[in-house]
Amino acid sequence: MMTNRQGGVSQLEVLLVITLILVMISTLLQALQLFYDDSEQVQVETLLEGLGSSINTRVTEQIVQGELSALANYAGSNPIRMLAVEPANYSGEYNETGTKLQPGHWYFNTQFRHLIYQLRDSEKIAKQGGSPEIIKFYLRLRYRDKNNNQRYDKGIDDAYGLALEPVYSYRWLKQ
Repeated sequence: MMTNRQGGVSQLEVLLVITLILVMISTLLQALQLFYDDSEQVQVETLLEGLGSSINTRVTEQIVQGELSALANYAGSNPIRMLAVEPANYSGEYNETGTKLQPGHWYFNTQFRHLIYQLRDSEKIAKQGGSPEIIKFYLRLRYRDKNNNQRYDKGIDDAYGLALEPVYSYRWLKQ
């Protein structure tokens, strides 16, 4: 038996197409969320690598000039100043504790001499201490403590480098 069908689509066909589109959008949004979640870790690690390169360049300059003891002047300083260009998400220097900035931004605490990153999602990392929504770094002088007094003494101890170290150990959690 032949049916005489008019041009157009049935309501069932429209419903199926809409359902298919919604499933595809849902899948796409889940994939984008995974990329967004990973992007914070990548951004932080990329900046830290750039800072590490800038710090190593500064150390190399001091070695070439034969002035390794001058590295002590950089200990506790703002490592962002060693970059040729500040990152777009760097908010500057602050002298207050408990400064809360926009998530995903860096700032330097001049009181404690810490470079601080305000996490977008504190559940992405596991930390050993400190505030759960930030990670802190300190630019530390590397030296041989010849007199074993736990501090650098120019003319006695041998400076040999700088390192940007986390104040509290942390690790990124896998989603």
